[in-house]
Amino acid sequence: MATRFIRLNVCSSFENLFYLFKSDYETELATIQFLIDTEFSKSFTQIKPIFNKDGFYFDRKKSFVWYEWRGTAWTNNKLKDQFKFEFDAANHVPMSNETFNAIKIVLRYNRNKELLDLYVKEDFRRMLKDVTKNSYISRIEMLNEN
Repeated sequence: MATRFIRLNVCSSFENLFYLFKSDYETELATIQFLIDTEFSKSFTQIKPIFNKDGFYFDRKKSFVWYEWRGTAWTNNKLKDQFKFEFDAANHVPMSNETFNAIKIVLRYNRNKELLDLYVKEDFRRMLKDVTKNSYISRIEMLNEN
């Protein structure tokens, strides 16, 4: 039996940005509150959290997508496409550098949709890997400074 809800743990990438800029906790909370008051309230609708656990959720029965982060939940009508992209990227099998570079060369001469999708997913996966690695390094450096 398939589960009704699918959860991606992508909200941690949002949190990683604060460590990349070496913010302290008070600055982090102030920045988050600023984002919620300005950007989120413009394009997102706040809803009641369902799981109270940070993540990106999809209810397959209702076809409804939302973010939950630090006790708040947000949704808008464009999240379904973003969830599908991030879910596909999370399930994407990593490819070798040789394959990645070969696809890049082929795409210069022929814009094949399937190859372009593979290339974009692999590029996204590599970018997330770099952000996570750099965030981890920044956290260690920040702890060593104290």
